[in-house]
Amino acid sequence: MQKKYLLLFLLSAVLFLLLRFPYREFVYSYQVFDYYIADTSPNLFALLLYVFYHKWRHPNKESSLFLILGALGGLIFYEIVIQPMILIQTFDEKDIVASALGSIICSVICMKVEDQKLGDFLKLKY
Repeated sequence: MQKKYLLLFLLSAVLFLLLRFPYREFVYSYQVFDYYIADTSPNLFALLLYVFYHKWRHPNKESSLFLILGALGGLIFYEIVIQPMILIQTFDEKDIVASALGSIICSVICMKVEDQKLGDFLKLKY
């Protein structure tokens, strides 16, 4: 299972870098409307990267749902509380939606990797 999470982490990291730098610059420079993918993809992939890295480095320590909810809470806290304190950053509700979408995607992926049913997945252990 650790190898699967390592591969998921590496795949997420590559997609994050591709969407963050070349794709985002292309969209901004040519003013392409991409349904806010360039703007929100860092939030979506931040959650995936955190959970997959933690599951790879610390297998069976916490439940995946506990990690996902913690990461989602941290991203929402960052968007609402921390980001307005940074002068060059602005609050964007689309980032919160992207984080929530990332948590749903991450939940489905973790359920498939761990071969769990929904009822087993929803049991919190920490």
